[in-house]
Amino acid sequence: MELRHLNQFSRILFGDDQLGSSKVIETFVLMQMTHKNLKGSQIDSDETSQEILYEPILKQLVYQAERVGTHAKLNLNDPFFRLSPKERLILTALEAGQFSYQQIAQWLAISVMELEKIAFRARTSLVPKYQAILRKKGPTAACPSSIEEVPWVQRFFDEEYGRKEQLLIQSHVVKCEGCQKTMRAAREFFFELSRLIPDGSENSKREGIQTNAPLHSTIQNTTHVENLMIPKGLIRQHSLSAIFMRAIIGWSKRGWLFLLIYAVSAGALWLIISPRS
Repeated sequence: MELRHLNQFSRILFGDDQLGSSKVIETFVLMQMTHKNLKGSQIDSDETSQEILYEPILKQLVYQAERVGTHAKLNLNDPFFRLSPKERLILTALEAGQFSYQQIAQWLAISVMELEKIAFRARTSLVPKYQAILRKKGPTAACPSSIEEVPWVQRFFDEEYGRKEQLLIQSHVVKCEGCQKTMRAAREFFFELSRLIPDGSENSKREGIQTNAPLHSTIQNTTHVENLMIPKGLIRQHSLSAIFMRAIIGWSKRGWLFLLIYAVSAGALWLIISPRS
């Protein structure tokens, strides 16, 4: 967790940008005073020491938000802010796609199973119409199974399965029409959720994230089996420019390969066009 995440989560917990930021500062100062035995006055400038405080600060912020409640100025007609502070934190952290179940459960001092239950309950309270189909058991014994009423598709789209398990599920879904139907409903479910969960950045839209409708419509309405299993990370991208930038970064990481190909091609071209003696 970084300081920017702490500010992001605090804004979500208290429902107000200024209040959230001020709560982080107040709690940070308080934690510094009570943790002087770590590195004394060096905590102010030592980044590693500061990071040690982030988790207890977040726990304290959750506690304060649950006692104080959502900021009164906030429009409570927004269904996201009618969720409890803990539910809002969990959904925001999962939507960010940077934190595992284990990390978030550790912040809140709860089990991973409890985290999954809270996440599914909060998500279906925002978008209830998919609850029945997501809970529905697959038509065959080979279909992925849900655990304690938490559907397997939640874990799949949160990218919590291991690589081997994920490949097994994908190979099964390709052959199972029942699981394809569940997967299709799950994509629509997470698509609708992405519009309701603010990102927690400063001055973020209270009505939800502004998305690129044509892009999402293409993903949401696709019927191609392979496209049903595109990682949820793509759902979180809200513009074509963001996808373009991700592609540029990805290609740049393999830049050495292109340099090698370019060098070989240039050498071959030089041999072809150079005058022969």
